[in-house]
Amino acid sequence: MEIYYTKASTDKELQQILALQKRNSITAISKEEREKEGFVTVLHSFEILKQMNAICPHIIAKDDNEVVGYALSMDSSFGEDIPVLRPMFQELKSLKLENYLVMGQVCVGKNYTHVDCIKKEKV
Repeated sequence: MEIYYTKASTDKELQQILALQKRNSITAISKEEREKEGFVTVLHSFEILKQMNAICPHIIAKDDNEVVGYALSMDSSFGEDIPVLRPMFQELKSLKLENYLVMGQVCVGKNYTHVDCIKKEKV
């Protein structure tokens, strides 16, 4: 197993992010697992995920050609696109911040929680 991280750059990688997101959503796992391991709240659409990636590429961890983890970033221009995140963006807007990104959802596949070595791929 050789894990490396890079920027998401293909539709296939974005689809794999969505699949990992779905497997780890609050409704897909047990209460015990949610309490022990955590969960993701937002399930992005492919279109939004791709638009977000075009502005600030998502960071992904890969094992060969499989996305096994990710960290998403969201430009402030998406503040109205995801209902559950609107209050956060409204609070940030009230601070009169300019040119910021929200780095939020991070997810690592269940078989990859204890990675010993990460090799950086050229980005």
